[in-house]
Amino acid sequence: MSFRFWRLAIGQFIFISQSARARLAKLGPLGDRNVVIWNGVAIKDLPTPRIRGDLFLRRFGWPEDSLIVGLTGQMAEAKGHEDFIAAAARVARINPHARFVIGGRPTEPFLSTLRTLITAEGLDGVVEFSGWLETATQFFDAIDLFVLASRHDEGFGLVLAEAGERGVAAVATRSGGATEIIVDNETGVLVQKSKPDEMAAAIQELLSNERIREEMGNLARARISESFNLARQCEEFRNALACI
Repeated sequence: MSFRFWRLAIGQFIFISQSARARLAKLGPLGDRNVVIWNGVAIKDLPTPRIRGDLFLRRFGWPEDSLIVGLTGQMAEAKGHEDFIAAAARVARINPHARFVIGGRPTEPFLSTLRTLITAEGLDGVVEFSGWLETATQFFDAIDLFVLASRHDEGFGLVLAEAGERGVAAVATRSGGATEIIVDNETGVLVQKSKPDEMAAAIQELLSNERIREEMGNLARARISESFNLARQCEEFRNALACI
């Protein structure tokens, strides 16, 4: 009923992913004018080869040979933070160089839940929270690998595009629009939702193979520049509006 009501007022939908379009289509038919224009990110200069920043090394006193895995975004249960911590515990048991950082605005009481879980897993000093950063770029420049652990279907998964723009490979759950950004085993690795053991295996594999990790990061950068370039997406958006 809600869909039919909005359909009276809205002549055209513009979706940020095929996944979002497919989900709305379950409520009623969509015509060809209801197009998909992927979200995008600004493409900035990036040194080649990519050099990871030392922000988190300095902030947390981590060793120079640390391999840093990051997760950032809304701090909510649906984003899979608990699965990320469970995966971190598995990886940390076999890889002493692995370190993990969680970004995003702290939200209580979930933040306290995560801190309790970190302590229970014996991960104090191994998993940290980034705190406030002025830009998302600072976060992605300071990690070696990005993880999107979402338990729900993402509308798009902008953080994956932001990581890829910085030349960072990713491990991501098969969560909606995320599967349109990541090319499995090319720009990252896709795993099942709510499977910390599968996530841990993918993280450890990439941490243990610097060459593959860097190749995936380079391919991710190229894919984001080509298909998720904000300037190009804006032009597509203007063209779509002009056809209304």
